[in-house]
Amino acid sequence: MRRILVAVTGLVVLAGAARASDPVGIYALVQKVVLEPKDDKPERAQVWGVFRIAIKNVGDGIYYSPPVYGRLDYGLAPGKADDTRREWADLKKIAGTGQVVAFASRYGPKGTPHKSSEKVDKLDPYPIADGLNKLELDGEIAKELRSLPMPDQPEDGRDVPDGKVTLRAHGIADKDRQDVRYVFEITSPAGDKETSKPVEAGERAKVASWTPKMEIKGGKQYTWRVWAVAGDWKGPAITATFKGKSAG
Repeated sequence: MRRILVAVTGLVVLAGAARASDPVGIYALVQKVVLEPKDDKPERAQVWGVFRIAIKNVGDGIYYSPPVYGRLDYGLAPGKADDTRREWADLKKIAGTGQVVAFASRYGPKGTPHKSSEKVDKLDPYPIADGLNKLELDGEIAKELRSLPMPDQPEDGRDVPDGKVTLRAHGIADKDRQDVRYVFEITSPAGDKETSKPVEAGERAKVASWTPKMEIKGGKQYTWRVWAVAGDWKGPAITATFKGKSAG
């Protein structure tokens, strides 16, 4: 039976070229997992969260992508339905806990992260490899992913009404860091930027929000970023986009 294992710190590799001893295809901080059509015998899975995915870089071996927020859409691995379902169940158990995991092989198919609003016609087969491995939370990739807020609204790639928009993001998974606040930044199609002062996340939902002065115009795409700060510390930023949609 496949089980979640605790990964040694040496497994973790930063954004430079991967060492030959690192077999990982995907590092993930899982926000939620949706199993369909039912949890006890699913045929497909949506894995939401922030990911660093092994990518090939010509002439320099394997690199890991910058953190990307989105959704991985998987179907059963051919001939490995039981193994797939066990790993999906394990992913669902750790979703939202702040545990960072490693799975898939850096040399095999890994799936494609999609924007949260994107519809997918064809599922990627789930990448069965060496099981699902927990990372020690003091490793560099685990610390990085746990320091990232996750966009909430507007959903990445979504159309929004013209006028004012409120940006919302879930707080970071690293609960040991004290006095954390969140900075938002929005960029217009013309390159104009507006940045918030640090704002606190609400106590109940742990969601931070900010409404910029910038007016959203129909047919135009906007980019927004959010990152955490605490004293002199500044966490990594995560980026999302949306487009203005005129009423009617």
